[in-house]
Amino acid sequence: MNYRKLEISKSSIFYIAWIIMVIHFCVANSNMQDYSRTLVSYIAMSLFGIKIILQRRYSIKEICIMAFLCVWGILTYKVTDDMRVFWFAIVLCASKDIDFDKSVRYSFRTMLLCCILFFISYKIGIIDETMVDSVRGIRHSFGLGHPNMCAAYYALLMIQYIYINFKKINIVYINILIVGTFLIYSFTKSTTGLITAVVSLLIVIVLKYVSFKKINSQLIIYFLICGILAFTIIPIIYNKGFSSIDALLTGRLHQAHFYFKKYGIGLLGKNINADLNNIYTDNILDIGYARMLINNGLIYYLTIVVGYIIAMFEAWKSERRDIIALMSCFVVYMFTENVSTYIFMNVTMLLLSYYLYRKTSID
Repeated sequence: MNYRKLEISKSSIFYIAWIIMVIHFCVANSNMQDYSRTLVSYIAMSLFGIKIILQRRYSIKEICIMAFLCVWGILTYKVTDDMRVFWFAIVLCASKDIDFDKSVRYSFRTMLLCCILFFISYKIGIIDETMVDSVRGIRHSFGLGHPNMCAAYYALLMIQYIYINFKKINIVYINILIVGTFLIYSFTKSTTGLITAVVSLLIVIVLKYVSFKKINSQLIIYFLICGILAFTIIPIIYNKGFSSIDALLTGRLHQAHFYFKKYGIGLLGKNINADLNNIYTDNILDIGYARMLINNGLIYYLTIVVGYIIAMFEAWKSERRDIIALMSCFVVYMFTENVSTYIFMNVTMLLLSYYLYRKTSID
């Protein structure tokens, strides 16, 4: 009984740290960013460290992999001055015996409560909203950082809700979510958010209502792999032939090409902060795959991309359509945005712990 209590206690430490960091990132990506404090990160980091120490039961192979992850995370931070690889490494090391479904539920509830808090804070005047005047009209964020971020929160909350309730989801729920998607678009005018939500819902419809025997459901995975390759390769080889697609993506392709051309690709990434943070810059780096490859390095890019591909095929073998649906949204979201290259905004990265801690398949 005491051993069981200790197991529960160790898991709780992880979940508390996870929730703290999800809140921290939601705040940092909202109009409440002035309330974001680095002390929160140190508290969460300490809790993850305590979880790693308390776990104790590791094989030699696991210890070696964890040591590599930690060294890799520290070196990448030193090279790039960016924490996302470091946090990925720390969280993965601390994720042994963690319930993935429970992590998704905590992420969904935490993100939802944060969004409600931001919206209420905006309505009562505690924070302002970010309004963007574009050719599509006035775009609203309702205190959620940026119109694109507002649409992103909706898409990510939507797919996590679908995953949690996958067996209960029916065509009525899907129609409601479709209406919600276009309602959010009417305020945010976020093309990227609309594309992510619509493509994700189409994949959910296929997975829910098309028998594996009637259609080769692997086609969904192949479609996603082609998308990953396209949004990695096109920014590298960008030319005027891609200008129409680039216009649809509001210049993301040629802007990513600027970073590829200037910084190239390194194993541990490149420090691109001078350009990213320059108030006069005309170049952003929103494409998630380009951001990982340039800023965070080839090792991180391959770890995430190859890990995702393996996880999706494992989910397909186990007929875990809910996992395929969940991962699909994050894969598509990274076509146009880089926020979910951070593990605390992308709970699906926790699936990679299945391969770190001796599990050979996703059940």
